Amino acid sequence: MLRQGEGVSHIFGIVGSSILDLLDPLYDDDSVSMQFIGVRHEPGAALMADGFSRISGAPSVCLATNGPGVLNLTYGIGSAYVAHSPVVILAPSASRERQYRDSTQEFDQVALFKPIAKASFPINKIERLPDALRQAFRVATSGKMGPVMVDIPRDLLPGPEIELDLVAPESYRSGQTRARGDRTLVNQAARALLLAQRPVIVAGSGIQWSDAGEEVTRLADLIGAAVVPVIMNNNSWDSEKAYQRYAFDERYGGADTNNPRYDRYAEQFGGHGFYVERPENIGDDLLTALHANGPSIIEIPTDPDQMSRPARLAEAQSPQSRS
Repeated sequence: MLRQGEGVSHIFGIVGSSILDLLDPLYDDDSVSMQFIGVRHEPGAALMADGFSRISGAPSVCLATNGPGVLNLTYGIGSAYVAHSPVVILAPSASRERQYRDSTQEFDQVALFKPIAKASFPINKIERLPDALRQAFRVATSGKMGPVMVDIPRDLLPGPEIELDLVAPESYRSGQTRARGDRTLVNQAARALLLAQRPVIVAGSGIQWSDAGEEVTRLADLIGAAVVPVIMNNNSWDSEKAYQRYAFDERYGGADTNNPRYDRYAEQFGGHGFYVERPENIGDDLLTALHANGPSIIEIPTDPDQMSRPARLAEAQSPQSRS
């Protein structure tokens, strides 16, 4: 299913007793064209999967044996989470009859991954595995992408073969697409950009995932905008920190693996920072920034799940919020 259904070409991990039933078909069946890349330490498998997704733009898979092996994956998965890489983790866990009994190498792997993954969920029947994998790839590749962990009790893996109904990924995956913008609002934004006296483009990883570097370059040339790439993503505009040197008066630095609050980050370098808590504050913050004596950064959360209440428009516009 991973190869035919999801287009996975490589799996990264370490061979262990709990995943032999997953790996045996790679060696026993010549028709399986996936390649297993073995590593010497589990963090390397997660980092390789992260790097593979960043370069290819496609989802990747990593796995390890249950317990400490899965625990060691968290280092690389944390990096994939902040980089929004669509990595799917296949995590064997203790057999069902040994769970919640403090058995060897048994702990709550699902809870472990929740802070560093878009989703983390278990299955308890082998018949649920195909649907669980489809759900994992759908979540990992949709919207703001990120890693997803599937917890599979190891006693399910040697089970009987199940009938597999292969479904084309495009029938249930939204992929790296974006919703079409409202034409009226897009026209308003275009007019605002053309009338702007000091336009600035903050280029982040979304440009890389959308392969939109050339479009950003043309837009910047058209409106005469300065471009400030997010420091972790300098290659989204081929700048190699040139714009950080310019914008921050020769002072610049690398970002921590956890993205900082960029309004506070600007203040550390002598600039002015503004964080938009509510949509109606965007205009006031923009006017204040334009009249500030020095460089300014306005951070506007674009993922509805990251917006502070009551700035989540879907909630603010719901009938319950009006009652």
